[in-house]
Amino acid sequence: MARRSSALPGTGRQGEADTHGRRRWSALTAATSIAIWLVFVAPALAQDASGTGSANAGASTGDIAAMLRRQQQMIDEQARKLEEQARLLQQQEQALRQQQTQIDDLQRQSAGGATFLLPATMAMPDLDTQNTPYLRTDEVIPVPPDTGETPPAGSPSGTPPAGTAPSGTPPSGGTAEEQRPESERPPEQLLVERGGVLLPAGTLQLEPSIEYDYYSNSNVAINGFTIFDAIVIGNVRVDEVNRNVVTAAATARYGVTDRVQVEARVPYVYRKDSTTFGVGTGTQQEFQTDGYDIGDVQLTASYQPIIGDGALIPDTILRVFTRLPTGRDAFGIGTEDIGNNRTVLKEPPTGTGFYGVGAGFTLVWRVDPVVFFGGFSYTGNLSDDKGASGNIDPGDTYEFYGGINVALSELVSMNLSFDDQLTSSTTQNGDKVVNTDFTDARLILGTSVGVAPGTTLTFNASAGLTDQSPDFAFTISLPITFSIF
Repeated sequence: MARRSSALPGTGRQGEADTHGRRRWSALTAATSIAIWLVFVAPALAQDASGTGSANAGASTGDIAAMLRRQQQMIDEQARKLEEQARLLQQQEQALRQQQTQIDDLQRQSAGGATFLLPATMAMPDLDTQNTPYLRTDEVIPVPPDTGETPPAGSPSGTPPAGTAPSGTPPSGGTAEEQRPESERPPEQLLVERGGVLLPAGTLQLEPSIEYDYYSNSNVAINGFTIFDAIVIGNVRVDEVNRNVVTAAATARYGVTDRVQVEARVPYVYRKDSTTFGVGTGTQQEFQTDGYDIGDVQLTASYQPIIGDGALIPDTILRVFTRLPTGRDAFGIGTEDIGNNRTVLKEPPTGTGFYGVGAGFTLVWRVDPVVFFGGFSYTGNLSDDKGASGNIDPGDTYEFYGGINVALSELVSMNLSFDDQLTSSTTQNGDKVVNTDFTDARLILGTSVGVAPGTTLTFNASAGLTDQSPDFAFTISLPITFSIF
């Protein structure tokens, strides 16, 4: 008899299966008895009734006895086979009950991620060999981690309901943290530095960096340093200048909430200038000076009011910032007369000497694996009384920038951007100082590489596009991200 392949719905049907077995046995026994009656006994009775007994008088009683013995042997053989089949049915039912018990245990505990042994196939085990292959449960059915939530009705245990994302994948809707940019990923770090991504709540990032800038022209502006140099020492013609500036900075960022971030940057500046006066004349002079000191500290607060939809609506980040005059400025440095009616500062300044406040915004469009960004900021430099130089009102700065960030892999990304800063003229005692407005435009190429969990190495190289820009600049930073809460 073929084995049954239907799965036992539950352990509560054991009695029903036993009843079915007894019914099969009774039916087979009754059928066998009827067949014997019809084949052997009924014909004999018919012959006796028809009066043909005399024709069969020669049949011996021994032949009838032999025939009955053969029939009894057939009945015994059928009974033995029925007993064997009943035994196989009991084994099959027992195997099905064990299988159902394993399935019930798996359904009760699958949310906890426990590991069970489950038959590799739900078909009937091989009763001839009992060598059914077994696999680990997690090799057959993915078991999600325990979230403490009860699966919705109609949803198979261990399988996400329709419309939801698999474990570890953020759903399309949900909290701001699920939708907001994940800045701890290495490909996002360049956007963090650009102000296009905020840190998650409770996350601290420390970023040591070093920047090198090189200038080689006669009209140089570094955050307005040389503008104020000219105000202090007067309008002196400079034919050639070579300036090297190295800035080591420490930046700290902290995610206050999912949408609010604060940031502080403390720079330390080394500057070396080599200036040549009167090139090609009998009064040609070269003067060198260098020095180092803390630069101007900058504080920033950012807020993300809009989380983009990944299409037309961009992520929008607003920020306000202030610059503190912590660096050494030109108005506090002594001067030196080098002859030929030429005066220079004894040391190079490392700061502007003025407070600055500003605001800006950044827009981010995400089209995986590409991110487009752009923004604008305004910095108002506050006027101040500088003693003998009078009341100085630095020009305000307008910055425009935009670029593209491309994720090359899970750990590597590249960034190409353009940055343009326009600074208006400075006034002294209400009068405009000539040649104090300038434009600093740069083309920037950057890359970031994840070197360890929470740690990224970034490189930025820029080329100046105007006379007031550096010939080139190079920055290396190593942001390290910690989750505090």
